[in-house]
Amino acid sequence: MKTLSIIIALVLCINNLKAGDTYLLGSVKSDLDIALFNVSIQLKGGAILGKTDCEGKFRIKAEKGDTLELSMPNYESTVWVVDTFSEVSLILRFNYAQLKTKLETHSVFQALCKGSSSEPLYVIDGKTMGSPNFHLLKRGLKEENISSLFILKDPKVLDLLGPCAATGTIWITTTCSFQTSD
Repeated sequence: MKTLSIIIALVLCINNLKAGDTYLLGSVKSDLDIALFNVSIQLKGGAILGKTDCEGKFRIKAEKGDTLELSMPNYESTVWVVDTFSEVSLILRFNYAQLKTKLETHSVFQALCKGSSSEPLYVIDGKTMGSPNFHLLKRGLKEENISSLFILKDPKVLDLLGPCAATGTIWITTTCSFQTSD
């Protein structure tokens, strides 16, 4: 009876496998060795095949020779040709040049910092503010109005932002420019 159960299970498993269905397993990390969540993985010029989970891992249907494009906001996109079905580890590099351009475009450098703070620097739609002002501002800031939120801790990025950002920066972009009182 036990042998019959095993044979039936094997037959069912074999029937569920379709010819050509091959899955690629892998993970995506930043150039600072941090697992990246929500990285988009798509066929180059085609459909999105999947996204990475909270541990930076993915499982997608692919075939040898497929050209995959991995992308995520604030990171340089990368292209990879599937050449193996062993588990792969891929790396996305933070786009420092793009961040610097955003900083200059949003006039972030207008903020003057006196002394050091144990609080992070807050940047909302390109405008800097300290912690006390942010706590007043967030009363009117609704979750549905936030387009993106990044916690910046990379020393290279913080160096671009200056001494006010020494303990970290919380970068928020809203769906429509949030009104702040200067």
